[in-house]
Amino acid sequence: MAAESIRPEEAVRRVLPLPVERRGPALRSMLQGRPDALLRALDLLPTEASTIGSVLLARPASPSVPRIGPYELRSVLGEGGFGVVWLATQHEPVRRSVALKILRPDRLDPASRARFDQERRLLALLNHPALVKVFEAGETAEGRPWFTMELAEGAPITEAADAARLPLRDRVRLLGEVARAVHHAHEHGLVHRDLKPGNVLLAFQADRAVVKVIDFGVAHAIFEPADADQRAGALVGTPDYLPPELLRLHTVPPAAVSDVFALGILLRRLLAGSDLGDRRIGLVSALEVLSPDMRETVARERGETLHGLRRGLRGDLDAIVSRCLADDPRHRYATALELAQDLDRHLAGEAVLARGDSLVYRGSVSARRNAASLAAAALVSVTAITGFMWASHERALAMQARDEAQIQSRQVEQAHAFIVDLLNEIVASPGVGPRTAADILAEASHLAGLRLAAQPGQEADVRTALGRLWLRAARPDEARREFDRVRQLSTQDASAMERIDLLMAEAEAQRLAGHAPSAIDSARAALAEAQALVPEDPDEVARALMELSRTEILRGDLAAARMALERAARLLQSASDASDPVRDELAQARQALERSMSAKPAR
Repeated sequence: MAAESIRPEEAVRRVLPLPVERRGPALRSMLQGRPDALLRALDLLPTEASTIGSVLLARPASPSVPRIGPYELRSVLGEGGFGVVWLATQHEPVRRSVALKILRPDRLDPASRARFDQERRLLALLNHPALVKVFEAGETAEGRPWFTMELAEGAPITEAADAARLPLRDRVRLLGEVARAVHHAHEHGLVHRDLKPGNVLLAFQADRAVVKVIDFGVAHAIFEPADADQRAGALVGTPDYLPPELLRLHTVPPAAVSDVFALGILLRRLLAGSDLGDRRIGLVSALEVLSPDMRETVARERGETLHGLRRGLRGDLDAIVSRCLADDPRHRYATALELAQDLDRHLAGEAVLARGDSLVYRGSVSARRNAASLAAAALVSVTAITGFMWASHERALAMQARDEAQIQSRQVEQAHAFIVDLLNEIVASPGVGPRTAADILAEASHLAGLRLAAQPGQEADVRTALGRLWLRAARPDEARREFDRVRQLSTQDASAMERIDLLMAEAEAQRLAGHAPSAIDSARAALAEAQALVPEDPDEVARALMELSRTEILRGDLAAARMALERAARLLQSASDASDPVRDELAQARQALERSMSAKPAR
């Protein structure tokens, strides 16, 4: 922003993160050559005991202060494509400073109103300390909708962190808080779509750094149809922070991984001081692109020597940023929570997922964390060292398995939510005459292919669930088509459990469609995958054996069916932790076999 365009209020907001003694000189530098603006800014500058909320309201923006309901509008804090944000005072029932956002008078068309209403409706659902809270909403006599929200203090996170000379660890921690706030929004179906320094504010309250994610004005609701701008191919968001898929195909709906990419750019700027140049190069290389003076400035703003900064950027942080910025969305962190958890691991000195499962790497992490212990153990026994490193390795793998299980559970929930949303939309939409369940499922399958074309992982989850719905509707051929599409979408990244579930679903669909040979092949493949699990999972092996038994019954080989069930029974009998549903399924499978044997004509 050019110096002549900076308003006094904005200048005050920018210098607030600075120590008190540095705010005045910074204002003079920022507003040099504009004495009237400087006097206004110095007048607004808070004392050590005051806050931005009280000081910026000290003088009205004009002799006649505009009002909206109980709110007095004081000064404009910002303006976007759809709305204007005012600094306002609420007088009743309580007196407080708020931010009031109102739709611009030139954007009263139905599409703009719908987007504005969506923003305030979805924001009201969010409840996270790093997200602004919505207080009240209404509409003016002229028909302009508005809503009030918590007044977010601070300056853009990159500027504030540099001004306060925050070290790398603090910057990493703050970005982790931002990522968790963004994940909270994603869990409520909202993709921010415009994450950038100006929309992530950092302030210091009682010597504590506080971040706030603001401005969901161009946010996208994950489970709602594409907005008019998307359908028209318009570029929505700030290009420097948009992932390649949104830059190439403007009609592709944004997803959680779109925000993960923007968070990676933010992290890169916080760590290395720049997001310019080729984003595929490492953090240290990005630092070296800067001029010598700028490199020294970046290091100084992080409380480091240039050598120390280079050392801090290598390794974990470089890998984490690279994973966020992967061109292929499937190679990024699947969720913002995954990113936050990897940042936590880095801060704790643990192995990060971004650097893979190399035992050498994990061993080096253990060595760094436990240098003294390892040195003492080396004097006693090399074996003790090796055992310790393996223990650390196993612990890290267990943590990774826990995180992957949580992520898989969330993916299933998202897929089910997407299907419910599609079905509700289809049922509620006008149609020609009544539609059967098969009609509705076919339409949902078609829409899933259109809306999730750029998200193969989520499309696979949705089609797996749709396949199971087709099976419940006694339409196995349609279920087979869904599972065939899942197999096309699946990558080598699929877990063993995901492969087993898909093979079992395929076997059931093929069996119900009367295709015994292919059903047996799928059931045997599922059994082989289940038997290869480490550690062994008796439930999965037993389920595969029961499906194999059912397919053998279809083929007419009752002896093979009985043998498979006997193997499943012995396995469950020896497994103390076998689940009750699997034992119940075994009882039902035995009954089915007995019915088949009774129905078989005697020879």
